[in-house]
Amino acid sequence: MADTIADGIYSSPDLPAVAADMAEAATRLIDSLSAAQKARALYSDNHYERLYWNYAPMQYRGLPLGEMEPPQQAMAFDLLATGMSDDGADRVRQIANLEVVLGEMEAAASTGVFPRDPGGYYLRIFGTPGSDAWSWSLNGHHVYAAFTIVAGRAIASTPNFLGSNPAQVPHGYEGAGTGVLWDTDERARELLASLDKGQRTKAIVSDLAPLDIYTLNSPILVDGPGTVLPPSGLSAGDMNAGQRDRLWDMVSGYVNRLRLELAAPILDGLKSDDFGRFDFSWAGGDQPGQGRYFRIHRLQPGSFLIEQDNVQNEANHIHSVMRDLDEDFGVNLLRHHYEAAHLHH
Repeated sequence: MADTIADGIYSSPDLPAVAADMAEAATRLIDSLSAAQKARALYSDNHYERLYWNYAPMQYRGLPLGEMEPPQQAMAFDLLATGMSDDGADRVRQIANLEVVLGEMEAAASTGVFPRDPGGYYLRIFGTPGSDAWSWSLNGHHVYAAFTIVAGRAIASTPNFLGSNPAQVPHGYEGAGTGVLWDTDERARELLASLDKGQRTKAIVSDLAPLDIYTLNSPILVDGPGTVLPPSGLSAGDMNAGQRDRLWDMVSGYVNRLRLELAAPILDGLKSDDFGRFDFSWAGGDQPGQGRYFRIHRLQPGSFLIEQDNVQNEANHIHSVMRDLDEDFGVNLLRHHYEAAHLHH
């Protein structure tokens, strides 16, 4: 069936090896699971849960890291490393570890509502690894990483969500002064600061930041006028070369959370396919402690979206997401694959 998938950024020549790595890592983990663990981790390839994700502190379906033996947890991170870069996987580990810090902060302030658990990250595998169509995800508070593998050589790797609370660890706690996603917040403020008055007028779409990213955890998105993703902001085509470089650094920073072989064709496609169609928009303040939000967005065709907000907890709580509206959850890859399979029978 391999010939049914059109060549493109999700089926580059390097991806069959990545697909094989994913299948091998997933199979090794599955083989280590007890019957009770398998009952929680494994789903049919087209189960509705495949499109369900969230980033709130809550109990999810799937098999949590906290209910795996240490060798199994290591295998789960081995699987994560088949899809995420060292940088991306390291951020996931740091975000999980922040649960401890957050729990301590909430206990000190008597504001705890949710249990904070570094083991509360849930693995779900849909379908049989290595089969014609299967997928897997890791989901918990402030983490969602999902990969859909089609025909053994096409891989979709969005939505991809990372969040951080606290965005910067306050004095008195382990890791004080560090921030898992603080670099992205700083880069966006630097880009905004580089804009002249006319550019700022276009880029700043509201003086008030939204309380969260606009797209929330919607499984499928549409963009364009009349949606939550209208054309807005400052076009990359209206930026100078230095500003475009800053914007590109931001985009590539998000994409490079993915493994190199997954990130490189996406970046090649974004760079070659009219980077000037990207818009940068900002809402809220631009000073520390002021709630802020930004979006980097290219409309269909070739839709690509980054959203980030830092509003909650006195602007010390970041949500960030990267999405491809054409290919989130591998929707089009699967559609083409199944249509072709149907034609052949």
